[in-house]
Amino acid sequence: PAQEAANLKRLNDSAPLLWGHDPKLQIGVIERTWIEGGKGEQLLVGNSTLAKEKRADVEGGIIRNVSIGYLIESMEENDKEEMVATRWTGL
Repeated sequence: PAQEAANLKRLNDSAPLLWGHDPKLQIGVIERTWIEGGKGEQLLVGNSTLAKEKRADVEGGIIRNVSIGYLIESMEENDKEEMVATRWTGL
């Protein structure tokens, strides 16, 4: 299961919330990360103009998904001959 494959320690240590994976565009911090039904993050968004704009877009339903960086620690091939990450760390 996804919960067992994921190492969320780094994300749960107040990881920065970046816009477009750009370290120069921090718009908040990640307060808590978990996996439940394929989803789960609690964010604290900052007060910069960009942060406020993105928060309004989330609240308005314009932005509906997030993307995280990750490091694959181990992979296995499944019965469909696809490579599947069996252990990964969120960055």
